[in-house]
Amino acid sequence: MSSYTAIVLAACIPAVATVVGFIVTYRLNKRNFEQEVIKAKRNIQLDKIDDLPHEILSYIDLVNEGFSDDMEKEAFIEQLRSKGKPMQSKIIAYGSKDAIKLLMQAAELGREYYEAPDDAKDKKLIWKHDACNVLLLCQARYDLTGIETNPEFWYRIRRPYYIGKEDGFIERNNKIVKDLNLNNFLLMK
Repeated sequence: MSSYTAIVLAACIPAVATVVGFIVTYRLNKRNFEQEVIKAKRNIQLDKIDDLPHEILSYIDLVNEGFSDDMEKEAFIEQLRSKGKPMQSKIIAYGSKDAIKLLMQAAELGREYYEAPDDAKDKKLIWKHDACNVLLLCQARYDLTGIETNPEFWYRIRRPYYIGKEDGFIERNNKIVKDLNLNNFLLMK
């Protein structure tokens, strides 16, 4: 090997190594940056909905309290809307596909129930509405934490009289889960 070739190789090898190192570093930094951007977006989304399960619980409690003799039906419906609209907006903007399906089902059932004349109200509609809201609570918790919670836990704590006493309750819950093609952890046994 001539001295000229040795000088060229001595100059080129470090230059090529530097260029290759730069390219590798650039690609790694680009990938890390993209992952950090995705993580930041996810954190913003989580910050927006971190209190969503509590809002759903408050809404369920309000729905189940119903309107009293002191409160006009219209005032109660307005109270439901004022509490439900922000919650619904968060679910529509940041919720999973399953959460949005449950929200649509619950809204449809609630509207059908509250728009019916008092003498024609079907009690099973409100039970389905309640089931959709509880499923929505479990789904929101899953979306936020990844923890699968069966709706039966909620009923055993908040509505122990539902379990075993109301005919078709478990079947109604499971029908909603199957009809909306939701996760199997929401099925009650």
